[in-house]
Amino acid sequence: MYTIRDLCKASNLSRSAILYYDSLGLLKPTERSASNYRLYSDESLKTLKEICLYRDAGVGLSDIGELMNVSDGSDKGVLILEEALFQLNRHIRDLYDKQRRIVNLVKQRKRNPDDTYNDNFYEELQKLIPSFTSDAFDAMFWGDDDQAING
Repeated sequence: MYTIRDLCKASNLSRSAILYYDSLGLLKPTERSASNYRLYSDESLKTLKEICLYRDAGVGLSDIGELMNVSDGSDKGVLILEEALFQLNRHIRDLYDKQRRIVNLVKQRKRNPDDTYNDNFYEELQKLIPSFTSDAFDAMFWGDDDQAING
């Protein structure tokens, strides 16, 4: 049997996170000790790892609860995961839109020498966007947006 401390070490989660999962009904103790401490089984540890897997993939806790209550081949489980993927793709698209706005702001600053401009701004911006290759960033920065987006 595992204590909360043991689960914390095994999962790299805080005590409050494990207690929060308990309050949501995602992870219930298997039993209580004579001192009324929560005790968890090997199955509980597997459940906790499954919760972490879904959470790390970006699935919301309410959806994790539903996923854990459906069978592996269930259409409902697939629908939940597809919705999480849809939301993630929307978020990525929003980030690319913000990124493009920043690049356009940089272009405006470069074109207007009267504005205060830090010569290191371009290099600093590249550091903030490591997923872009230098060529793709240069293409977007200097005007070939299709090359920047499509690589």
